[in-house]
Amino acid sequence: MSARGPYDIDRYADAASEVPGNPFATLGSRLCCLAAMAVLCLGAIAMLWRVSGR
Repeated sequence: MSARGPYDIDRYADAASEVPGNPFATLGSRLCCLAAMAVLCLGAIAMLWRVSGR
């Protein structure tokens, strides 16, 4: 059996995409993460703006 288990991580992998569970391995994942952070940041700013009474 040569199947790798979920905890068998190659610490010397050449590319980030070879590391299992790496959310930043692809450009699409990076862009989705950046968009989610922007939405959360703008939502927090809008909430604080409303709470401040302006």
